[in-house]
Amino acid sequence: MVTKMNENKNTLPIIKSCEVCQFGYSWAITPHINNLTEFIFILNGEYTLWTEDCQITAGQGELIYIPNKTLHKDIFKKNSNLNMIFIQFKINNPITDKINIKTVTKLKDLSKNLIDKEFAFIMKEKDISKKLTSLSVMKILTILSSNQKEKPKQKDDKYIDLVQKIKNIIDTEYSKDISLQYISEKVDLSTYHISHIFNRCSEFKLNEYITKTRMGKATELLLNSNYNISQIAYKVGFKDPHYFSNIFKDTYEMTPKEYRNRYKTIKV
Repeated sequence: MVTKMNENKNTLPIIKSCEVCQFGYSWAITPHINNLTEFIFILNGEYTLWTEDCQITAGQGELIYIPNKTLHKDIFKKNSNLNMIFIQFKINNPITDKINIKTVTKLKDLSKNLIDKEFAFIMKEKDISKKLTSLSVMKILTILSSNQKEKPKQKDDKYIDLVQKIKNIIDTEYSKDISLQYISEKVDLSTYHISHIFNRCSEFKLNEYITKTRMGKATELLLNSNYNISQIAYKVGFKDPHYFSNIFKDTYEMTPKEYRNRYKTIKV
């Protein structure tokens, strides 16, 4: 479940700086520590983050996340065309504990698309309202946190094909009334066996994967079609549009209508 921002408004980031900039080369010489958390979103060029534990290279459209109090060095070529959105912020929220510095640059598909759009929104609004920037930064943190996949509790290669088969059924038949019983009949195994194996060998519980798939398809339809909200709800497998809207808001922290209005007008 995605962490809800509105549970405690005091946990929103406090933006200390937000600008489109180029680093001075002096930053690449000496390792340093900052008490603020940092985002570096690469607009042009190539950047490498060095820390005591790892070294990460990012290019155009990729994000570097630097937790506060991390000894690090910024590595890039002198007189390069490195250009970035650089945000420093302070936050006291357990959501940041779930984000792994080593894995946040190479995001794919929906997560990458959502983060791109948030940075486009930040560039548009950064000089108008720090509160809007703070909300966008919190959304990015939420996306990064939800993107971290927990390792399966138990790896068992003999069930890999079964789990993938179940995922394929959900990915292609999400618009139907998918249930545990429906999948059971499709793969000719007991409902208990399916639920037990999928939950043990997948990064998601079965019902979580169904919801995740449907929400992803819903965002595609919101951005790339003129269907109304009720039509989209039916097309992604919900019988009740109101229930669909509630689940969507729990997932993305905004209603389907707000999502469409916000992201359909932003060009990345």
